[in-house]
Amino acid sequence: LSDNQEEALRLFVKHVPMAVAMFDTEMRYLVASDRWLKDYELEGDVIGRYHYDVQPEIPRRWRDGHLRSLAGAIESREQDRYVRPDGRQEWLRWEVRPFHDSFGGVQGIIIFSELVTEKVNADLALKRQTRQLELAGEIARLGYWRLDLATDVMFWSPEMYRYAECDPGSFEPTLENRSSLVHEGDREAYVENWRQAIASGEDIEFQIRIVTATGGTRHMLVRGMCQKDGEGRPVAYFGMSQDITQQIEHQLRLKESEERLADYLDTASDWFWETGADLRITSLSTDRDRSQSVADRVAGHAWWELAGSDGELARQRADMLAHRTFRDFEYSRKDEGGLLRHYSVSGKPIFAGDGAFAGYRGTARDITARVEVEKDLERRAAQMGFAGELARLAHWREDLASRRVEWSGQLYRMIGRQPEDFTPTFDNRFSIYHAEDRPRVMKTVLEAASLGGDFEIAARILDNAARERHVIVRGRPEHDIKGKLTGFFGIMLDVTEIYEAQQALARRENENSLFRQMIESLPDAIFAKGLDGSLLYANRAALETFAEPVPPSGPGCEGRPWLGKDAPLGLTADERAVIDAGESARRECQSRRP
Repeated sequence: LSDNQEEALRLFVKHVPMAVAMFDTEMRYLVASDRWLKDYELEGDVIGRYHYDVQPEIPRRWRDGHLRSLAGAIESREQDRYVRPDGRQEWLRWEVRPFHDSFGGVQGIIIFSELVTEKVNADLALKRQTRQLELAGEIARLGYWRLDLATDVMFWSPEMYRYAECDPGSFEPTLENRSSLVHEGDREAYVENWRQAIASGEDIEFQIRIVTATGGTRHMLVRGMCQKDGEGRPVAYFGMSQDITQQIEHQLRLKESEERLADYLDTASDWFWETGADLRITSLSTDRDRSQSVADRVAGHAWWELAGSDGELARQRADMLAHRTFRDFEYSRKDEGGLLRHYSVSGKPIFAGDGAFAGYRGTARDITARVEVEKDLERRAAQMGFAGELARLAHWREDLASRRVEWSGQLYRMIGRQPEDFTPTFDNRFSIYHAEDRPRVMKTVLEAASLGGDFEIAARILDNAARERHVIVRGRPEHDIKGKLTGFFGIMLDVTEIYEAQQALARRENENSLFRQMIESLPDAIFAKGLDGSLLYANRAALETFAEPVPPSGPGCEGRPWLGKDAPLGLTADERAVIDAGESARRECQSRRP
């Protein structure tokens, strides 16, 4: 490379918004990005210094990988533990590649790394949540289903197949197949109930007997809520099916279950991009997941043009127009196959030797997996919340080590209290039970804690108005990896109406929205003016904040007069001189927002 090319490469690596460092064959620093120094908490100039002197805590396995890369290999890890000198544990995603001279000889290595501690922690939290939901489903003995009216496709949770003792791989829950499982005496009424519900769009509730594949008979309570679109048309039914066999035989057994969450969290691949002084993309790197056609399609466009009407468009555009560094600008766009994908873009302005603005360089990544996981978690949380209300089922958890007690929102609703008004503890958690039942409940729970086994007890609780409610409390022990008892996780089922009338729980009407658009408006006031006082751009927050009689922002408003020369946002002579010199100016003024 020429001296200019080497200097440009060093400048690019130094300022690229990711952790990158280059080393020679003796593992001495050639160049390191600012992000590298920040992530590894390095101070001072590291160029020319021996890597292992700068970071002596580097583990042996990394050093061995560096040697293999110096021999020509490419090394990478998606998740690797890194212990800092002060003992803090981090997780990294890294890749080591050799770079060569014109004759193919290895001249050194380049290391890319990314801190993924938050992702790993989120993944662990997701696994814990999934296990708790699975455990709740096992205890509650509850199955759920969803019927899409447009496709007539019925989804069954795993528990539904277990109720019917059918193989999910060979049994499709069509209306005909479902009817074949219904007891002959209930079959005609079952089909008629579904026919009337679909025709009217009304919620459903009925009891049936089913005959399992092994010839057993189960009594089932079927309850469902009609889901409608924005125009009120029925689009689907979502509901719960409960095995109430033991209820009819003197005991109610419920199960709350949720479909196992798939781990969508996958590290998105990054790529580099560059713009000219006009802020239009001139180059976009490609890899095995991104064809050249994608790079060709975005070339010549500004990022905000690709983003369409994304909520943070104004902020990102204002940053680029002001030649400011921006990070994690997120937008959505359909790919070549018509699928909506989500991206995160970060960029840093670059300037020529004479100080003239030359464009932007930066990175982008596909964050579709993360966004889909967030939407899926939100949808499933709404479904589980709806399931709890539909089945009148609450859950709780007690940690023996911390003596912490956690109650679900449904349990608070059962007792007619708010979380801010009552905090459950090991000392007061039995106070909600009827005085006549309290000793028996305490004895049962304490014996279970001593023996480390499951427990189940029927009792009465008192709500905030001193009304009695009949509940069934079930608990299951939790253990650490060594088998030591750490606490209990369980459910509290409100069976008041079952004890009183031998009926199913009363229908709770709670609209369940399976999908929710995540669109937010930028709250900060942002505007741009020309030196002649004409409006270049203004967001809604700016218009509301300064309450000027202005034309609406958006296409077509550029170049139109906005504020008078004496208005709060006008440019003073001193500020104009500063801006003419290519520097930034800042002034605070009073908002006119009422």
